[in-house]
Amino acid sequence: MRTTLLILFSLIVSLAAGCGGGSSTTTPIVYVTLSPLNVDVALGTTQQFTETTSGSTNTDVTWQVNGITGGNSTYGTISATGLYTPPATVPNPATVTVTVISQANTADIANASVAIISGVRVPGAHSTVTSALWLTSKFFRTASKS
Repeated sequence: MRTTLLILFSLIVSLAAGCGGGSSTTTPIVYVTLSPLNVDVALGTTQQFTETTSGSTNTDVTWQVNGITGGNSTYGTISATGLYTPPATVPNPATVTVTVISQANTADIANASVAIISGVRVPGAHSTVTSALWLTSKFFRTASKS
């Protein structure tokens, strides 16, 4: 009986020592912003993304394209500094997501939508045209104004 009580007492002391009293770590709330949030990127070009992280002394981030760290040849790649390079051909679907993830708290992220386009970008437009069509279109607009 005395041995049973001693074992029971040891068990209770061991359990009590494991409760409370320990140190706890709090995951910081980190704010991550990303710019630009929506962008068209033509094949053969690159797009620089800028991230800002606050709320923690650890400002390191991880970059992903469509959930793949660093991206790949299908969706495009992104460097450790946020430079996005589209793939050699337009993927299907043609829109990918660039994500920046705080390493201080991986629940804190920011996303950008990237439409990958082929052809020439027309400033101020969100459409794609080939250079031959653009020149033809410009010629007809000029001719109709005269």
